[in-house]
Amino acid sequence: MTQLHSEVFDGDSGLLILLHGLGATFDVWSPVVAARPESFTGRIIVMDLPGHGASEHLDDYGIKEVAKCIVDTLHRKIENLQRCVLLGHSYGGVLALELMHSRWELNPQSVFGLGIKTLWTREELARMNYLAEKIPKRFSSEQGAIEWYQKTTGLAGITGGSANFARHGVRQSADGQWMLALDAKVNKISEPDMDRLMSHSTCPVSLAYGAHDHMVDTADLRRYDPDVRSRGVRRCDCRGV
Repeated sequence: MTQLHSEVFDGDSGLLILLHGLGATFDVWSPVVAARPESFTGRIIVMDLPGHGASEHLDDYGIKEVAKCIVDTLHRKIENLQRCVLLGHSYGGVLALELMHSRWELNPQSVFGLGIKTLWTREELARMNYLAEKIPKRFSSEQGAIEWYQKTTGLAGITGGSANFARHGVRQSADGQWMLALDAKVNKISEPDMDRLMSHSTCPVSLAYGAHDHMVDTADLRRYDPDVRSRGVRRCDCRGV
């Protein structure tokens, strides 16, 4: 059973499951956890997805394989999964939609997808395949790796240079060099089958995107949620947060 690095914030009834985007770690949810309103008294769980941060790597990063790791982690960390809500960004949003399927037996109350890129060109998919096979960059200092992590995840200029957001995003190799903790093979993705994902919807689904997010296709998102909303957040031209 693959071990996913996770953290649970205690609360009463209800559970919010936060799933980060491609290339990031659960640390990107820190501001969300810190800013949760007093009216929300439920638990929150964050986790590094397989191949990300401090979590183990997989041989196959197919959507069902990753979803199984998430469900196994939830069952291991949370005694009662009733009244759960899923919130995922980008890649994490696609996974949140997959987890609606009855095969996973989560029965979420609602699902929120933020910044899901539904349409991919051949060139974009080819680029991701290239990244999946590319030898990771290595740095002589931890700071150099942190700066690269912040750039590749779109955190540069947003986190104020805080290393806290990168604490699980970089690692030191046996030869003393620093590199991203990300398993490059994670980048080998396919265009999400939104029609299939939405066809097994068993709860309300809400989609949203950043006001300056040019990676999403608003018209296509409206096919799945006519009330899709733009949120006034800073632009993030990245695969991650």
